[in-house]
Amino acid sequence: MANQNWYLQSHYHAQSSHTNLTISNLQSGTVTDDQGNTTAVNSSNFPVYRLVCKLRFDTQNMASNSYFWIMMGGNQSSWDGSNMYSGDWTSKYSSQMYSNYGNDFGNSRPGIYCGSGMFGASYNYYAWGSAVTDSEGVTVQSYDVRRGAYTTIDFNTYHQNTNWYPGGVGSSSGVYNGSSASPVTYQAESGSWGFATGGTSNATYFNEITLSSSYGFQGDILLYRGAIQNYVGN
Repeated sequence: MANQNWYLQSHYHAQSSHTNLTISNLQSGTVTDDQGNTTAVNSSNFPVYRLVCKLRFDTQNMASNSYFWIMMGGNQSSWDGSNMYSGDWTSKYSSQMYSNYGNDFGNSRPGIYCGSGMFGASYNYYAWGSAVTDSEGVTVQSYDVRRGAYTTIDFNTYHQNTNWYPGGVGSSSGVYNGSSASPVTYQAESGSWGFATGGTSNATYFNEITLSSSYGFQGDILLYRGAIQNYVGN
């Protein structure tokens, strides 16, 4: 394969439950292309950030004060623009793309809140099928952590006015409990997809990304960096 412009900078596997996580030292390290040339991983050479997560949340019910937010750079006082997020206790589906969402203007939300699109992905005690036996002869109950469903999260920095800003444009997707084939709303244990945006006036140089949740989460968190040229070898 030829050189490419994407680099997997960090992969964190949260095997135990977390409510806060910080990915640090983002402006460090080097990459090498197929010709042996090295390039520093910094905000000038790699100005794009993409955070991809596959997480399981320790809850069956999203309360009205639940949250999960991702802050790419800056601090709480520097965030600006509009944050869009899906509301509590609402499933989202294609015929309702225009509804069931909220907007905040200014910096009233620190980073990007994701709303109910992040939750409803746990089947604990809702009994996900019957008990099964794995390949090693261990009985796995319907509510076991090994049978929980995961939420997919995808956030990117975005381009604005010819500059890169550490805001974010992203989406998430949960899962429905499977008891009905029809679209369902106002059901706490149902999953959904969500969309969230946010921004900051700071430069693309920042050294960490912070995740915070009102519920514990487990799973994989991958940070990719996009370069201005094909600096990355195979």
